[in-house]
Amino acid sequence: FDQEIYFNNSDEIFWYGLRIILLKKYIFINNPLDQVRVDTTTFFPLKFSFYDVPYTPIKELPIFKEDDYYVRAPRIRRFIENYEINIASPPQKEQEEDMPTILLLGPMLTMGATSVTTLATTFLRIANGQTTWANSWASIVIALVMLMGTLLWPNLTRKWKKKQRIKKNRKRVEKYSAYIETKKNELNEQLRLQTAILHENLLSLDECYNIILKKEHFLWERKAIQRDFLTVRIGIGDVDAKIDIHYSEEDFVMEEDDMKSLASTVVNHSKVLKEVPISYTFNNVNVTAVVGQGNLLNTMIDNIMLQLITYYGYDELKIVTFTNTENVDSWEYLKFIPHAFNDEKTLRFFATNEDEATILNDYLIRKRRKRKRFNRS
Repeated sequence: FDQEIYFNNSDEIFWYGLRIILLKKYIFINNPLDQVRVDTTTFFPLKFSFYDVPYTPIKELPIFKEDDYYVRAPRIRRFIENYEINIASPPQKEQEEDMPTILLLGPMLTMGATSVTTLATTFLRIANGQTTWANSWASIVIALVMLMGTLLWPNLTRKWKKKQRIKKNRKRVEKYSAYIETKKNELNEQLRLQTAILHENLLSLDECYNIILKKEHFLWERKAIQRDFLTVRIGIGDVDAKIDIHYSEEDFVMEEDDMKSLASTVVNHSKVLKEVPISYTFNNVNVTAVVGQGNLLNTMIDNIMLQLITYYGYDELKIVTFTNTENVDSWEYLKFIPHAFNDEKTLRFFATNEDEATILNDYLIRKRRKRKRFNRS
């Protein structure tokens, strides 16, 4: 060699079939073709006794009996659809018609002047002896009735109109308030519905655990063709509800209407779902990076894996793991799930070194090319 090379304990040297392993003060040589010679003045050989160890296969503990068969149940679920609420503007308020004083008093004064003139004429004729009380009583009664009508009827009519206007406005307030209350109930019901759907579709970890342990019918019920494929629950928080509220306000009004404030209570009502599952989808996402502390990251990935193996069968989803010897213990359980094998059960999708990673990579490339050819055809 042109330069010095330093070796560490447990290093291995391989050169044209010769394998040398350095282990503390010992050197192990494989002696290919029995051609290795050792300088006994410097080294002395050690002889080891070898004996056959009986092979005892490790049996996995059975979870199900041989006569147990699992039949995937059809999935019946609800999706959150965008919901629209239309709110009508309040009906027009009954306006009080302000009549000018001259127009209001004019008819009264005309009728009053006529009545007073008739009375005065009748009294003058009686005083002059041109007629008698017996012959004039009818004219006097008519004039008095006309005078009373002049004073009473306009006031009675005005009071009746005012009373009717108040009655209509009260009815308007009651009807529109009841209408707004139905819209509030509709909004709250939709918020409760969307909250329930989120809890149905994004199960908690305890629910996933019980589904697997008790073999409930929710196990493996989801398919890759469904729109929530690879959607998992990553936490609890607040999300905006899929609700649109439409309310058309008039651009110009002569007078402000207090009823519009009722409509504003619905329009400005909180459309946020409180304390609901937060979802994340891995579908159509090439790379998802997760940053954080190691133990928290491992827990989060474990939670995601639990959901995936609960929702999808091994015929719908394959889980491929690339790790190293330092972290292999954290992901050891992924070696034994049915999703970690190909359909023929001849290849395990779990790699801890470059050789295993190369084999998996070649297999995945072939699979991808095969799918592309299938899609083109």
